[in-house]
Amino acid sequence: LRPVLAQHAAAKKNPRHWLNVRGWNMAVIVNAAAVTAALAVGEHDPKLARAALAEAVPGLAAGMAGFGPDGGWNEGPSYGSGTAYS
Repeated sequence: LRPVLAQHAAAKKNPRHWLNVRGWNMAVIVNAAAVTAALAVGEHDPKLARAALAEAVPGLAAGMAGFGPDGGWNEGPSYGSGTAYS
């Protein structure tokens, strides 16, 4: 989780950072994994888990913006498979 938090810190300094790209499959994959990891370690390190969730949940929401009203993924069907992790 610490590497994900470092990426989020970098993203705050750079609006073109890949975590700031709305609707991009990597934002979905990485943030969904961070949410899962935070839930897994929450009992053992609640402070780290809360910090990760505070960054990853909004990032996941931004990534999910790539889905259209019809459920289609903006990068096409093959890239949408990466969003299965969400």
